[in-house]
Amino acid sequence: MRYFENGNRHLIYSAGELLKPTNNPIECPRRVTLAALWELIQQVGVVYVRGTPASGKSILSLLLKEYVKEKTPNLLVLRTSWHRMIDLNLPKNTEYYELLNEAFKAHRREDWRNLQALIIIDEAQATYAYSSLGADLIKITTPGSDLKIALFASYGSPRDTPFDISDAAIAAPMNLNPNQRISIRRSSRNPDLGLFFSYTEFEDVVARVCEFHARPGASLLSPETVEYIWEITNGHPAGVQVTLRTLANSEIVRPFRKGSIEIPTNISLNYLQSNHFLITMIQDAVFKRGLPAKDFLKDYPDIAKLFREVLTSGRSEHDPEKYPSLATCYKQGWLQAELDEPQNPGDPDPKPVYIFSSELHRRCVEHMLSIQAPPFPLDKFTCVRELCLATIRQFKSTALRSEQRGLGTGAVPRPVEGRYQDEFYRACVALLGEVYISSAWSGAGSRGRVDFLVGLQRWAIECTRDGDRLNEHISKFQEGGQYYDRIQNGDIGQYIVLDFRTSQPKKIRDVQKQRSLNTQSIAAQQQCKEPFSVLAGRSADTLNVMVDVAAPPQLLLSDLRGEAA
Repeated sequence: MRYFENGNRHLIYSAGELLKPTNNPIECPRRVTLAALWELIQQVGVVYVRGTPASGKSILSLLLKEYVKEKTPNLLVLRTSWHRMIDLNLPKNTEYYELLNEAFKAHRREDWRNLQALIIIDEAQATYAYSSLGADLIKITTPGSDLKIALFASYGSPRDTPFDISDAAIAAPMNLNPNQRISIRRSSRNPDLGLFFSYTEFEDVVARVCEFHARPGASLLSPETVEYIWEITNGHPAGVQVTLRTLANSEIVRPFRKGSIEIPTNISLNYLQSNHFLITMIQDAVFKRGLPAKDFLKDYPDIAKLFREVLTSGRSEHDPEKYPSLATCYKQGWLQAELDEPQNPGDPDPKPVYIFSSELHRRCVEHMLSIQAPPFPLDKFTCVRELCLATIRQFKSTALRSEQRGLGTGAVPRPVEGRYQDEFYRACVALLGEVYISSAWSGAGSRGRVDFLVGLQRWAIECTRDGDRLNEHISKFQEGGQYYDRIQNGDIGQYIVLDFRTSQPKKIRDVQKQRSLNTQSIAAQQQCKEPFSVLAGRSADTLNVMVDVAAPPQLLLSDLRGEAA
């Protein structure tokens, strides 16, 4: 693509708003997605597109209208946002044709079912309570019908019946086949369809921004930075566009922008990994539509508790009809409902799970919870080593054994190789009862960010598995390493490297005290076939601890307490 011609560098410019409606020269036209969507609509009659606020629904519905008018000029194409219908305060039992007559006053009729047209309804979650619209129109619209319908909703069940029982007044709910349901991610059934950008569309957005703003005073972004933006946004349209704008407008890149000098990768990544960036995203008028308000979590502790669960487990598996806090998060668009990955091949009934729609949303909620937490309990944990050993004591062997981990943030399958990091995060939050620990972005490496940071204490925690690049992880904290400057300027006070292993380490590490602890067995809470070890360091101190989770549980407290002392 053309933006790679300039020495493999990307250009962005700080002026202007990146989120604009159609006909915007820096708006991705999404032609492949639209072609696949229109083809599917013609095949099945009704398509149901579902995603959280700012996930691109309204823009895609506008683009769909223009695309169909271009490709099928003789077809009547009508689009409305159902939110404006709410203000009319129409009775829930209003006949479907009366509802459509209000929505499309220029096309009033008593029978819409035989109309040769495409009806596009944005904010379709607001239609759930109108029984006639679902039962007398949508339900009976079939692949052979002249009328075609595209629904765009910010929440709804990912199963066959999109309308929740609590919302719908339909006596016999309609059922939608899997190929009629479009979500934030692409599936093997519809590989070209998804609300989030494909990687090709993401590249197109960057290219259009570059081409439109390639002028004196532009900013140069390295390919590593662009790849990092893809990783943290998961292709979330508002996440991508607002991140580009926020980075371009940041004070840290101003000297480079003025001089048309490439922004060093470490400069741009340090900004994108900073709390300042998260605060800016939380306050952004567009992106914050997918987040709770600033003080909401403080005022509603049950919602904060649920978010802690989703942070530590990667998702919630509760039933929103039985858990009001989940229903609130789900219907407000703070969590996305997806069908989990089948646990067994051919599983006919995968369960719904509720996840953060992107890694960026997850980190924003994590930050919101961390700033509302009470002071860290230093009286219980005086150093990072004590905290880590106590956290390991909370490990659940079932989490470590599991090979089927299902969907997580961004509707991406959770990698098996990340289970130790995930379990450490879960156990630490469970131990402390609050979110004091912040985690690195997921993706292909932390790209300069330590795995975990206990913020105000300035404790850094780095994790590896089976000794993978262990010396490299240790060297990051040593002179010349990527974390060394942060140690020197005080951003990192104490640090520790945890190496989770399935075998005895060959090399015993003890830099200061020359003290081996490999022979000591420390049990976890539950039986587990797989042992692991922990390599711990504090400043220049490096210790080896062999942790055998198959040992009797009663050894745990005495041994850990003795070692921590």
